[in-house]
Amino acid sequence: MLPEEVVSLLNQLSRVEADTHSNGFLNTFVSLRRHALNIDCALQGVVEMPAWYHLHDSISSNGGNVMPDIRGLTEVVIWVHNMEKSLHFYRDVLGLPVMSPPDFRGAVFLQAGQSQVDIPQQIVLVPLPEGSPAFPRERAQRPLHHIGIELAPEDFDAEGDRLQSLGFEVRFGDHPFLPLKGMYVDDPDGNEVELIASKN
Repeated sequence: MLPEEVVSLLNQLSRVEADTHSNGFLNTFVSLRRHALNIDCALQGVVEMPAWYHLHDSISSNGGNVMPDIRGLTEVVIWVHNMEKSLHFYRDVLGLPVMSPPDFRGAVFLQAGQSQVDIPQQIVLVPLPEGSPAFPRERAQRPLHHIGIELAPEDFDAEGDRLQSLGFEVRFGDHPFLPLKGMYVDDPDGNEVELIASKN
């Protein structure tokens, strides 16, 4: 294989970024693998390509019929039995500001962190009908495993001490593969809330 052919293929890799804006991550991923395979096969004299090689063509031929890039998570909506107790926990203990107007009835919308896009990150508390049964005590029987809220690394230790001083049972743990540390507390309905921060 001539050196200029390798250079040409590598230059194609640098132009793949444009696919991200048209057909999303899948298009970009397949394009990268195609170009890398082109180089490898050309060096080895391989002609036949695997089936996934042609996925890029099917995506392009149907007008990029894939979901556009996801920008982030905007809402976590939680059923609550006692709005007063839940609002005290999320607003007063965790410090999440209420977004919904004072005269808004029903759900309460709280902002979780400073949003970097047009749609803020929210935790929404929705009251269950009066008389609804309590959630199962066994966590494995609950539909919600837990939710996570990010803390600044420099605030992590002090927040753990503060929550313990307020009488909360605070449990600590590490992320299974990212350099993150977390602490866990329960809201009034027994939902587990993780406060998580970078170890760096």
